[in-house]
Amino acid sequence: MPRVRDQYTDIAVYIYASLADARNGESFGGSGFLVFVPLETNKDHFSLYAVTNAHVVRKAKTPVIRLNRKDGTTECIPTSEEQWTVHQYGDDVAVFPLRIDTEQIQFKTLRPADFVTPELIADEDIGIGDETVMVGRFVSHEGKQQNSPAVRFGNIAMMQKEKIIDERGVAQESFLVEIRSLPG
Repeated sequence: MPRVRDQYTDIAVYIYASLADARNGESFGGSGFLVFVPLETNKDHFSLYAVTNAHVVRKAKTPVIRLNRKDGTTECIPTSEEQWTVHQYGDDVAVFPLRIDTEQIQFKTLRPADFVTPELIADEDIGIGDETVMVGRFVSHEGKQQNSPAVRFGNIAMMQKEKIIDERGVAQESFLVEIRSLPG
C-alpha cells in the first residue's frame, strides 16, 4: 500500500452528542468527512457539506460537528437532528450544509467525482482483494484538544452482487470490506 497523503486526514470531522462533549473531546460520538459540491447553476461556486452515518446523527440527537482550526484550536458547530438530510431511501448516510470561515478552518474536501461509480469500478477493474483505507476517529486516542483521525487499512472482501437488507429492512448496495479496526 502506498503512503496515504496527509491531506486525507484533513477531510475528517468529528461528531459529538453535545457542545460540552465536543469541547472536552469525549470518546462517544462518530466521525464523518467534508464534501465540496459544485452548484448546478454556477460550476465555479460550491456548497460545503459534512457527511456522516444517519445512525450517528440519530443517536446524538443534537449533533455537534468539530473541526480543526488553523490556530490549533477547534471550531464546534451545534446542530439538531432535524437540520441533517438523511438519504431518501433509508441508506445510512446524512449530510449537513456547512458555512465556515475557510480562512480559519484547517480542512480538505472530497468532491462527488472522488466517489466510486459503476463506471469507475469497470474502468479501474476494482474488485476483491483491492486495498482500502478508512479515515476516522480512533476512540482510544482520537485527540482531545484537536481532531486527530486515524487511517485504517484493509481490502475488499466481496463486491456487491445483490443489495444487503439492514436491520431496518432497507436494501442497500454494499461492498464488504475487511478492515483492521476496533468496533465503533
